[in-house]
Amino acid sequence: IPGFGKELLESGVLIRAAICFTISSFFGIILLFRPGPGPGPGGLLILQVPLAIFHLIVLLPMFDLVDKLRQFPLRQASDLLVQSQRPGEAFIMIGINKPSIHFYTGQVVLYEGNTARNLVNLTDRLGIEKRQGWSGKSIDRTKINNTALVVIDDKTSALSHWKGLEPNVIGKFGIYNVWRLERRRLEKRAIELIVGGVKPNWRLPKPERF
Repeated sequence: IPGFGKELLESGVLIRAAICFTISSFFGIILLFRPGPGPGPGGLLILQVPLAIFHLIVLLPMFDLVDKLRQFPLRQASDLLVQSQRPGEAFIMIGINKPSIHFYTGQVVLYEGNTARNLVNLTDRLGIEKRQGWSGKSIDRTKINNTALVVIDDKTSALSHWKGLEPNVIGKFGIYNVWRLERRRLEKRAIELIVGGVKPNWRLPKPERF
């Protein structure tokens, strides 16, 4: 989760957690050394109160923080994909693979990693892959715009084989960039990589492929 450590420290959640456990430990020590047969139901209840408060002031805010940093940018990117989609445009996610993009958009998403082979695989899949709910199409040379919508993280977009594709950046949410990418440029880059010895392997059996 990018930035989680910094945000967690700045939120004060850890201090609140320490206070709750300190109070609970204090009550526990009192009950431990209290004379008599045992703490009784009331004593155990007092011991549990700080832990119940812990859930309210520590765990719930921490879940909100995780959602803000991890899922909220993906929901924003997914909303932009759906709003910006043109007829025939495929949804693609490159680099970090988040299946939640599929659930947020309600559409088939092509997932590929960040290697040069993944770029070649993607180009090949966009043209010929057939799957339930989606079918790849060759580039229509008679049309000016043959584009796809891409979600790509910052680190992946900085790699040499993904740079220089001149995408139209239509949004940025956290570490995720949303591109409208010309398939002709992607195909040209794939051809360069294939000439250099990179071959597609997406047809090989891989049950865990998204």
